[in-house]
Amino acid sequence: MPVWTAKPLEAEPEIDLSEWRVLMIVPDGTFHFVGRNAATYSGRVSSPIYEFYANTSVGRTRTGRLYRLHGNSGFAGVADYVWTVWCQRNDVKSYVDMTEFFEPEVPHDDA
Repeated sequence: MPVWTAKPLEAEPEIDLSEWRVLMIVPDGTFHFVGRNAATYSGRVSSPIYEFYANTSVGRTRTGRLYRLHGNSGFAGVADYVWTVWCQRNDVKSYVDMTEFFEPEVPHDDA
């Protein structure tokens, strides 16, 4: 399965991700969105996350691209494949799943 370079920011300024996770590369500490592009159903790995707005589940990466996280986190085989290839190409040996810290907060019933 081929893995291609992302389109320029001008051509694709925003991406909606489903079945997403957030993975942190060790030891450099960069966080990356990994998931399925909701429009194309292809796997996606973002550049490092620059800012994240928990109240809207929207994040911006170092390149300036905006990612909207849809639904609950999850595992998409196609995204995992792209992550594996991306790690090989970028000599990433270790990472930690940090998804739980990016999950939307569920309101509690304090009755």
